[in-house]
Amino acid sequence: MVAPGYTDTAMVEAVAPEVMARILAAIPGGRLATPAEIARGVVFLVTDESAFINGITLSINGGKYMA
Repeated sequence: MVAPGYTDTAMVEAVAPEVMARILAAIPGGRLATPAEIARGVVFLVTDESAFINGITLSINGGKYMA
């Protein structure tokens, strides 16, 4: 499973600036993900390089949620 964090998309661009400022302040990486960054995580999981990975959730969120 992939759990993307806040990503720079049209939907997120519609968030009010004052709300976006609070969101960005809560992300240790200090920025939104790009769609390409989320896609690279998905691509990795569907390749042979991840063949021994199972039962995990790949959180791609700039450090907002760490387990």
